[in-house]
Amino acid sequence: MGFVAPRPVADDLEWIPLGREELCLSVPPGHEFEGRDQIAVADLADEPMVALKVGYGVRHVTDRLFLEAGLSPRIEIEVTELSTLRALVSAGMGVALVPAPQPGHPSATRSIPLSDAGAFRPYGAVARQYGPSGRAARRFLTFVASRAVAEPPGGSERSAG
Repeated sequence: MGFVAPRPVADDLEWIPLGREELCLSVPPGHEFEGRDQIAVADLADEPMVALKVGYGVRHVTDRLFLEAGLSPRIEIEVTELSTLRALVSAGMGVALVPAPQPGHPSATRSIPLSDAGAFRPYGAVARQYGPSGRAARRFLTFVASRAVAEPPGGSERSAG
């Protein structure tokens, strides 16, 4: 049993949607987009980007959003940690699609909401298709499922990691 975002590609796992995490564009201080209230992925066609490596959930959503916009992201650097991604944006190495910051968490970058309808990643719980074998795990999964939210629009999409 585990908690993941977005839904993994695996036929042997049961998926329990719990919610969704909005994505935004992270830009360094002084970037030309800094003053915008929102931005569309289509506006990023010529922007140098930093991104998580292929296989990470945020990267899957990034690639999907660019594909839907009929574009390919101009990725200059790939990393494996969101903290590294944010540090590279702060250093002016590019812009990035990242989870929206939590209130009260200071950031050295500016976060701009995306106007694209699919700019989120669903998160949820997963368990083996036939359920966990331990009694405590089954009770916990039942508890989680009882508090699950409705599947968000587009949330049934599956991805790797």
